[in-house]
Amino acid sequence: MIYSRIIRCLVVSVLLVGCAATAQAQNLSHSTYFGGTRGDGGYAFPIVVSPDGDVYIALRTDSSDVPLAGTPVQDSFAGRGDLVIARFNSDLSELKASTYLGGTSEEGAWPSIDMALDEDALVIAFPSSSMNLPASADAYQASRKGDSDIGIVRLSLDLSTIQACTYLGGSDMEGFVSVALTPEGDVVVAGSTLSRNFPRTDAYPAGLSGGRTHGDIFVCVLDPELTTLKSSRLLPGNSDDVAEALCIQSDGTILLGGWTRSTNLASYEGSPDYHGGPYDGFVVQLEPDLTISKMAYVGGSDWDFVYAMAVTPDQIAISGHTASLDFPTSSGVIGKSYLGDGAANVGDDAFVTVLDRSLNIVSSTYLGGEGWENATALVSVPSGWVVAGQTNSAEFSGASFDPQGDNPYATEGFLALLNARLSSATVLQVGGEGIDCPAALANSPDRNVFLLMGTTSTDLPITDGAWQAENAGGTLRMETMIWSGDVWIGRFQL
Repeated sequence: MIYSRIIRCLVVSVLLVGCAATAQAQNLSHSTYFGGTRGDGGYAFPIVVSPDGDVYIALRTDSSDVPLAGTPVQDSFAGRGDLVIARFNSDLSELKASTYLGGTSEEGAWPSIDMALDEDALVIAFPSSSMNLPASADAYQASRKGDSDIGIVRLSLDLSTIQACTYLGGSDMEGFVSVALTPEGDVVVAGSTLSRNFPRTDAYPAGLSGGRTHGDIFVCVLDPELTTLKSSRLLPGNSDDVAEALCIQSDGTILLGGWTRSTNLASYEGSPDYHGGPYDGFVVQLEPDLTISKMAYVGGSDWDFVYAMAVTPDQIAISGHTASLDFPTSSGVIGKSYLGDGAANVGDDAFVTVLDRSLNIVSSTYLGGEGWENATALVSVPSGWVVAGQTNSAEFSGASFDPQGDNPYATEGFLALLNARLSSATVLQVGGEGIDCPAALANSPDRNVFLLMGTTSTDLPITDGAWQAENAGGTLRMETMIWSGDVWIGRFQL
């Protein structure tokens, strides 16, 4: 299993690239810790903000004493690893509701949890090895079929009621899950599967076509009540493929971003050529009926990974990390050349690439310094793009950083506001003395940006009135890596 997002981060100095002026922590308006005395967080876990400004997070926990509020749908820890869903007010001073969610085994163990917000519910998707998730009587799939299936839960906004719940999977393993909602309210789920009998609808062929470590990508559409599999397919490729990001545009077009070893991923007449190296990043566009309409490899001659995606009506931005010295960049951007000093997985740079609706590159830039970088979260803002990730460079895209900790990969986080053309950036260092793992970004109605991260740091900046002022302790270990202890939420004015 490759864990290329290995990370750490959070405190604050700011540099406007191209200017001598610096700013301080006034960009951070509100923050709080959240968690119990064991490990809370995970590999990839989401944050969403409702139209009224309330903040929802979902995470994996090993803690039996996570703070609960409101009327939890599940009021106790049930297994070897549960989910926790929490709802905060907009200034992070009040925990309005929280609940455990899970069965008697593990939830979220094969990387990633995701969540989408509907008008009256949250839809949460996660890997589950539990046999006793509270599946609905009319659920599409009432029981687990493999070692780890995808659990999908529709949960009321006050976190008190499960409106619908289903499993989704075949006889092996599913993971790396993302979820989004169509304009009509249907639930789109994407991820990776090792199951040769993953459920499909009749329009698409059966069976895996390549990967044996991470498997093939699946894309499914279920009705809002999670009772009917309306369409489902695997994306063909001759090796391992992972979809890390899922977006749906206003016309129902589905966009997937991720990384692949397949030289023929999602092939069709006229499809592009693989760029080379052990992995390429990719973007695939599917029509609402899951027909592949466009596909683009993104990368150079070494490895390239796409981890995050954000869309506007006219553009698609992706971010991740690369070891390719010939990764495609455009004129006038802040990072025209690769700055990493060392081999792949030692000196990788982060990148941000903006594509048009035809998946042609509009602008593309490296981000980073002499060390290791990755960009794991991305959102669109009126002035451009906000990207978050991690670095161990002493100088990051023109800003002086102070790396701490002993992570062999990255020790500090960054939060960067890039203009639309990627020609300038405001860069913030965000990090403490421990392991800090940025997981997700979300916009708020008042145009602030929320950053969610897992952390073992006890010295992250906490603002007055924070709901939880101190790290409650613990570590969360997944396979051989420690990822977090508590989670930390920061609200930034950018």
